[in-house]
Amino acid sequence: MIFTPKIILRILLWALLLVGGVVLWFNSGLFVEPTTVNQRHQVLLKEIEALGKLELVKYRMQDVVEIERLSKRYLDLGIFRIQDGGDSRAVLIAAGEAVACIDLLKVTTSDIIDGDTLVIQLPKPELCYHKIDHSKSRFYDLKRGIGLEDKEFNQFIDTAYAQAEAQMMKSALEGGILEEAEEMAYKILLPLLNKVASRPVIIYFKEEDVIRLN
Repeated sequence: MIFTPKIILRILLWALLLVGGVVLWFNSGLFVEPTTVNQRHQVLLKEIEALGKLELVKYRMQDVVEIERLSKRYLDLGIFRIQDGGDSRAVLIAAGEAVACIDLLKVTTSDIIDGDTLVIQLPKPELCYHKIDHSKSRFYDLKRGIGLEDKEFNQFIDTAYAQAEAQMMKSALEGGILEEAEEMAYKILLPLLNKVASRPVIIYFKEEDVIRLN
């Protein structure tokens, strides 16, 4: 076959048209690179991490704490000795709150199993914080021992608050705050994750055998 200038020109024109068409196809958005599983996981992970520490259940609580600090000083009356009345006593009516949450920043791509149904493993709920509200707490009975120095008395007061805070945490845990947080997680997270993933989602918690379906 003899390539005349006319034929060569025609071939070049077809080649330019072909290249131009391919370029336009890529730039027009008609060509879409398939989304990999890892990319989908990364997108979903960003949505989950954006929630951070998700607070699920809050307990508002009130507790009564009674503490004593016995004096070691005695009055020597010769025949016998009696305590000098230096005992300190406090009855604290403490108000505060305890909050359970899920730390979604702990979720990684290895916790996500892709498929027709998305399976996500979540960290167990935890007690995010518990604290005393000093503005709503008060001492019902407060007795300062005779001769008790300011520093010692302040430490005595701090001890009362510390015991109240510890009791508040214990009461919240025994009251089932973490179990309630799990229940709330299903109600809050499943609809959200279903929307983000655009497919059915199953969530379950680490160290938990039971898997709940939406």
